[in-house]
Parts: sequence; structure tokens; C-alpha cells
Amino acid sequence: MLYPSINDLLTKIDNRYNLVIAVSKRARMLIDGDEKLVNIGENKPVDIATHEVAEDKITYRAMTAEEIENEGKTEEEPKSETNEKIEE
Repeated sequence: MLYPSINDLLTKIDNRYNLVIAVSKRARMLIDGDEKLVNIGENKPVDIATHEVAEDKITYRAMTAEEIENEGKTEEEPKSETNEKIEE
């Protein structure tokens, strides 16, 4: 049997879709150079990320609608006071 099993992982993250998202995002972070949080003999990023979930080293929380809305907001640039007319 493979460790960690899907049943073990689903006790850590609420459903398999969120589990896939969490593991894939963490695997991408590992590929991009983040340090692994567990000591296992595996070198594959997905395996490392899966073990990190199983050992509660990483968690997953869905963003609220308000958090999503605020994340996309940036400070608006000041508008120019002058109106220039471009002639062709």
C-alpha cells in the first residue's frame, strides 16, 4: 500500500479537489527552489508535497470572496490633470 494513502490525506484536506490543488501548488514551489519540510528519501516534488500534507507541514484553506476581491485591487494611478489633443 502506498503511503500516504488518499484516505489519510483526505483527513487533512476536506476534499480531493482541494487536495490536488494544495499538493500541486506546493510541488511547484518545491520545483521553484523552496526547501522541503520533511526528510524523506524521495526527490519527486509531488511525493514530497504529499508527505508534507500527511505530516501537517502544509495546510490548505480556501480564500473567501472578500479575500479574492481584495487581492486583485491595486492602488489606482493618479489621473493626469491635462487633456492633450493629438492631431493627425
